[in-house]
Amino acid sequence: MAKIPIAIFDRSQSFLHLLVYVLQQRDAAEVDVIAAANDMATLIKQATVAPAVVLVGLSVPNLVDPTMIRQLREHWPHVAVIVLSWLDGEEYITEALAAGANIVISKTQLDTALLPAIRQVAANSYAPKQAEEYDRRQSA
Repeated sequence: MAKIPIAIFDRSQSFLHLLVYVLQQRDAAEVDVIAAANDMATLIKQATVAPAVVLVGLSVPNLVDPTMIRQLREHWPHVAVIVLSWLDGEEYITEALAAGANIVISKTQLDTALLPAIRQVAANSYAPKQAEEYDRRQSA
C-alpha cells in the first residue's frame, strides 16, 4: 500500500511538533510527513513533491483564510485540505468548508478522527498513479 504524503501547517510550533511526532510514530505505515511549517512559504518550499493532504491547524476565531486555501490549491491543484481546530461551532465549520476545506476536525478528536479523515480525502483527491510515483521517488 502506498503511503499518503502529508504536509502540515500550524502557527503553534509546539502543536506542529506534537502532530508530526504522532503521525511519524503511530501512523508511519500509512502516512509520510513530507513538510511541516508554521508559515505558508516555508511549507511550500519544504515539500519536494505534491502532498495528497495538507493539514491546516487553526485555533483563533476568524482565522479561516480563503486566500491561504486558494494558495495551497494553486500550488498543489489536487491537494485535499483538512482543517484542525479547537473551535467546533457550526458557524466556524461552515466558514472553513466555504473557504475550501474538505473536512474540519476538532483538535480534541485527533486520536480517533484524523487518520480516517486522511484516508477518506486522499482516496478522493490523490490518484494511485501519483502515489506510485511518490513511492518510487522515496525508494530511489
